[in-house]
Amino acid sequence: MSLARPPRDPNRRFVQAAQVAGVAGLVAVLIVGVLAFRRGPRPEEQMARHFLQAILTGDAAASYALTTTAYRTVVLPGDHAMLSTALHDLAGDAATVTIIGSERTIGSDPPESLVGYRATTAAGTAEGVVTLFEVDRAWRVADAGYRFVDATPAQRAALEEVIALLDAQVAERVDRLQPSVPPLPGR
Repeated sequence: MSLARPPRDPNRRFVQAAQVAGVAGLVAVLIVGVLAFRRGPRPEEQMARHFLQAILTGDAAASYALTTTAYRTVVLPGDHAMLSTALHDLAGDAATVTIIGSERTIGSDPPESLVGYRATTAAGTAEGVVTLFEVDRAWRVADAGYRFVDATPAQRAALEEVIALLDAQVAERVDRLQPSVPPLPGR
């Protein structure tokens, strides 16, 4: 038995280089991961927040300007102002909007995103989903849902009445805008 050192492995430098490269790769993956989670809100989340803050606090002109052309084709400024007023009556002046998540649809043209929100309002908690489309590299609101969780039945009924009226007006306008399509033969 010899007390001498064992012979040097000829692959030792290769193994050390591979270990250094592995550690460097792991550090790079961690940095990219941290940056991905710290990037801040997505553009459509910011747009949804601006829209909701405006409409809940009664700024109909600002919220209307953030909508799609299709929305503005069937929802006239006066109708939107009526909705904004009804929402402001419930929400009050100091609504605070929190985005709780968003999901982009895959393969839609134009790109679409659904953004969930929760708002603290004078009538309690409001929540819903905002549908946005990316048009000309800018996100625009196409639709939004409003549910006041803590509102009284009378407050909810008043808002539902306004929304039902708007839905009927929008349906009528859509019917007028659609070209008449002849029925299929045999039907």
